[in-house]
Amino acid sequence: MHVSVADRWFVALDQRSIGSGHDGWVAQVMAVHTERDGLWVQIAAADRPAATIVLHVSAATHLDEALTALERQRRPGDGPPAVIDLISGLPPVPPPLPSA
Repeated sequence: MHVSVADRWFVALDQRSIGSGHDGWVAQVMAVHTERDGLWVQIAAADRPAATIVLHVSAATHLDEALTALERQRRPGDGPPAVIDLISGLPPVPPPLPSA
């Protein structure tokens, strides 16, 4: 059975506890959209589905990076969705080493 990258992100983030205490919330993945430049994951707080965060990731983005970014962002609030872009911040791939 083939599991897509989008499905893996859905499973990894849906119903995941983010943060702790008063600032803690449970993520509910609303949608995962695949684009040429990566994946856009729309996430809401389970108790406030109208308040969302959009997470931009690639297949190379580590789950820990996404979780850390979501904790820094805190609980989704009212207004337009917050966008967390984890792709543009990726370090460039170093050039290959010259052969000896």
